[in-house]
Amino acid sequence: MIPISDDDSDRTLTPFIDYLLIAANTAALVLLRGMGANDRLPYAFSTVPGPGDGSGTGARSSRQ
Repeated sequence: MIPISDDDSDRTLTPFIDYLLIAANTAALVLLRGMGANDRLPYAFSTVPGPGDGSGTGARSSRQ
């Protein structure tokens, strides 16, 4: 059964841990990314699509 709604009116705590994790991840991304100068990080942990013809020759293909 999928819930239609939820009543959280009794919740009074602020999710500080969630905010801390979001800030830590954002700071790590900005520091590792080098403020836009480092292109190796996103290509190391992602898949770059090819031209769409199935040849596998994308922007950073290992086949040459």
